[in-house]
Amino acid sequence: MSKPHISFDFGATALQFRRVAPGSQIAELVSWPPRIETDYRGKEWAYSLLISISVQTIPFQSFPVIYFDVGIRRWASLPRTRIPYGEETTIHLLTEVPWMKGTNYSKSFQVAPLSYIPKKQQKNGQQYEWGSELASLLNHLTLPSHAFPSPDEILDDPMRALNPNGRQSTAVVYRNKFENDHWVQPGVGPAERYPLVQQLTEYLQDILVLTQPLERIYSNLNLSNPYFDKPETKRSEPEQAEQLARLQAERRQLIGKVAGEELTIEIHHQTPEVEQVLMSTIGDLLGVDVGQLPGPWETPELTLNIHSAPLGRLGAELKLNPEIKKVSAQLHEAVCDRVGIIAETLPAAKPGQTLAIIELDDWRNKEEQDADPKVAIRRGFAHTGRLTQFMTPEGDKEGMTSFKQRAKASVLDGFRQLGVLTGLPQPAVIGGLPVSLNAVGLWMIKLNPGNNRVREQIRIPVLVRIALDKGQIQATMAGVHEWLPYSKALLAIAQGQGQGFFSIMEAMPVVQQMIEELVLPLGDVLLLCHAQNVRDRSGSWSGLNNGSLRHDEIEFVKGQALPSMNFPACG
Repeated sequence: MSKPHISFDFGATALQFRRVAPGSQIAELVSWPPRIETDYRGKEWAYSLLISISVQTIPFQSFPVIYFDVGIRRWASLPRTRIPYGEETTIHLLTEVPWMKGTNYSKSFQVAPLSYIPKKQQKNGQQYEWGSELASLLNHLTLPSHAFPSPDEILDDPMRALNPNGRQSTAVVYRNKFENDHWVQPGVGPAERYPLVQQLTEYLQDILVLTQPLERIYSNLNLSNPYFDKPETKRSEPEQAEQLARLQAERRQLIGKVAGEELTIEIHHQTPEVEQVLMSTIGDLLGVDVGQLPGPWETPELTLNIHSAPLGRLGAELKLNPEIKKVSAQLHEAVCDRVGIIAETLPAAKPGQTLAIIELDDWRNKEEQDADPKVAIRRGFAHTGRLTQFMTPEGDKEGMTSFKQRAKASVLDGFRQLGVLTGLPQPAVIGGLPVSLNAVGLWMIKLNPGNNRVREQIRIPVLVRIALDKGQIQATMAGVHEWLPYSKALLAIAQGQGQGFFSIMEAMPVVQQMIEELVLPLGDVLLLCHAQNVRDRSGSWSGLNNGSLRHDEIEFVKGQALPSMNFPACG
């Protein structure tokens, strides 16, 4: 498909493809030379057609299938393109291999990362650097006149670096985090994709057969968040007010059910704007007139207290000790120090009845990301009995509507952490399921080296249980041998009570024990897990690999499949 004499029709043009050096289990072909679109201002934007090829398995099918996905790859096109701090982008390097002339080869793209150099480390005005030695190696193997530009030269003029008709081309993969939006929208429409797929089918007909897509299953279940329900605008104003009051009372009742009829919300702010918008949002959602703090505000369903105070030194950046060699050890010491400061500053709170909403800067684009105090704050507040929900300050270009929506989302997510959940699908509505069904989800929490005692990356198996007929939410984790209310389970995880494992395979015998001791006694259970979450570089739950799935069997430890009759309550 990438041979020089092979082309495919795409609209009024013919496409030729070049291989991209594999960096994963997916093979890629990109059309070259790139296609150019011009916007209404006369600016040019480059992109290529992308064909991704992967071998995948299907549960209970003995043979694999080959997937061809057709999309586009957008290239950075504007002068002075800049990569956000802490981010990398990928550079495609198209070069010849002159030492292999006479063989059956075609030009192909090699892939190299490119990243921003922190200001403290910049030399000679250079802002960007290669993330590997590939470009240097290729430049060493070719004539100086055909060498690739430097990273700064590439980003200063990405369109010139494309050099589509030259011997060597350099293409910067566009990312959504770049400062300017790409003029070309992602994706290829069916009308354009289908003719290309038909040509690929004809070209590969001697070795592959086009199969019909899997049947799509549609559901009529409405799983929208009930907290965002609004009074119907078609009703009269008195009717809208009555409906809003009923929704607010339902929220208070649900919170009172899980929080023991009394809830304390703390606002730890850094700016007055966030303090004001959060207080207004809490009042609107719960139907209370938030005036003189701290309250209380008494309602038939819930007693509400609100405290507000500056975050102060609790939100300062972490102080890393440069005398400690390993960064993970520096982080661990800094986190422990901040946890201690928080414990000394804040009084003990009632676990499961106190929610702290914290305004904290977004550290993702800061140079000193290791000094981000978020993990330390979450752990320190948990040790004092407080659940935490974070909110970033108001953006410079953010409108008030967006700002209020973020505040609303933050407060609602805090309520979710308390264990409030409604709008669950009923088994009787789904059909064919027991009324008293329990839905249990397995999730592997991944903790980075600086965030745990062993200072290595670990995984903690967590089970979350929802009794669909009652709406009750509980959770447990390895090392805790009982179901806890959801809010207290979150506190236990943040406090470091869970048992961690270096790999998923190491954790699976414990997962089996948790299911046998805590899940089976529940009765009818639907056990759910996220395939990608239980499969990573550390290993996987081998029994859930498509090639290992068997009807009426479950395998926790590789090679030790157990009959489903051992787990009569699980489905």
